[in-house]
Amino acid sequence: TATESAVGESVRQKFPGAEVIYGSAASGAGYNRETPPSEGGGVDPKTGRLYKARYFEGEGGPEDKQRI
Repeated sequence: TATESAVGESVRQKFPGAEVIYGSAASGAGYNRETPPSEGGGVDPKTGRLYKARYFEGEGGPEDKQRI
């Protein structure tokens, strides 16, 4: 949380254009975190929710295999 990390939304006022990410999204920890569009994620059309990290395989994943 913002309290635990000692980082708050006030940083946006002090540093215009800054982006604050905290929690599991900041550390990248965890197998099942949501992958934001800024990191290559997208929205699952079936559920309307962000894809989870477990669905991303990186290089050699389903998109690459499909091209072969």
